[in-house]
Amino acid sequence: MEQHRLKIQFETEQYRNQANLVYLGTLLFSALLSLFFFFGLNNLFLASLNVGAVLVSVLAIYLNRIQRYGLGSLIYLVYVTIVTFAEIDLLGFSSGFHYIFFSLGALIMYTNWSIQEKSIATFMLISVFVTLVIRTVDQVPQLVLSHTIAIALHIFNASMNMVGVANSANYYIGITTRAHKKISTLAMRDYLTHLMNRTAFDDYIADVFKARPKEKETLGLLFLDIDHFKKINDTCGHLCGDEILRQFATILQKNIGDTDYAARYGGEEFVLVTKVDHPEQLQSIAEQIRKEVDSMNFVYEEQTKHVSVSIGALLIPPDIKTNHHQALQHVDHLLYKAKSEGRNQVVFEKMEPAE
Repeated sequence: MEQHRLKIQFETEQYRNQANLVYLGTLLFSALLSLFFFFGLNNLFLASLNVGAVLVSVLAIYLNRIQRYGLGSLIYLVYVTIVTFAEIDLLGFSSGFHYIFFSLGALIMYTNWSIQEKSIATFMLISVFVTLVIRTVDQVPQLVLSHTIAIALHIFNASMNMVGVANSANYYIGITTRAHKKISTLAMRDYLTHLMNRTAFDDYIADVFKARPKEKETLGLLFLDIDHFKKINDTCGHLCGDEILRQFATILQKNIGDTDYAARYGGEEFVLVTKVDHPEQLQSIAEQIRKEVDSMNFVYEEQTKHVSVSIGALLIPPDIKTNHHQALQHVDHLLYKAKSEGRNQVVFEKMEPAE
C-alpha cells in the first residue's frame, strides 16, 4: 500500500508538477516573444504563433490536472516544434531558436510515454532539426534582423533554454532523491509495527560494535518475546495478533529514548539497543516495559486480551571485548532462560570479561 502511494506521488511530481513548470515557463517565454514580434518586428504571424503557444501551455496544464499527461505532452511538443520550425525558417539560426530543440529533447525524457514512444518522438525531433539545417544553411532569412537585435534574441533564447533545462534537471534530481530516501526507509522499516526491521537492525548493531572501542560507552541489549503468541494467533486469529504486535510496539517506543534503537527482530521477537550509565538503569527500562505490558488490556474488535512479555537484558561495559554476534547470542540465551523459568519476567546479566 505504501509503495503504491509512493509510486503515485512520484508520478504526480514528475508527470504533472515538473511538466507544469515547463509549461509555465513556455507560457511566460511565449508571452514575451509575442509582444516582441508584434511591437518590435511588427510581425503578426510570429506573434500569433506565440499567442498560440501560450494557449497550448494552458491546455497542457489543464490536461495534466485531469491526469492526461501523455496527451498534454504530445500536443505541447507538436505545437512548439511547429512554432520553432517557423521561427527558424523565417529568422534563421542566428536568432537562437534552435536551442528549443534541445529543451524539447530533454522534455521527451520526462514524459510518461513508453520507451518506444520516446524513441519515435526523439527520432522525429532530430529529423525536423536536420530538415531545418538543410533548408536554412545557405538561405538568407526572410526576416533580416539587425545585428544588435539578432544577438539579443540569440542570448535570450540560449539563456532561457539553459535555465529551463537546468531547472527541470534539478527538479527531477530532487524528486528522485526524495523518492529514493522514502523507498530506502520503507525497505528498512517493518510494515506492521513501523519499527526498524531485521535488515536495518543487523546493519545498525554491526556499526555500533565497530564504534565501541572509540565510544567507550556502556551498552544495553534487550531481547523481548511476547509470551504464548502462537496461542493468540490460533485462538483469535492473525489479524488480532497483528494488532497486538502494533500495540506492543507502541509501548516499546514510549519507553525508549531519542538515542535508543528498537526493531522487530522477527515474528513476536523485538530487540532494543540503549546506552546506559549503570546496570540499574537497564534493569529499570526492562522492568518498566514488562510491567506496562502485563498491566495493559490489548484491544481488538472490542475484545480485550491479556499479554505478557519475557525479556533478556544484557549489560555490556565499555571494557568488554566482544562482537555483536556474541552479544546477541548471549542476550538470546537470557531470553530463553526467562521463558523457561516461567515467562513474564526479566533475566538480567552483566557481561564479564572472558577468563
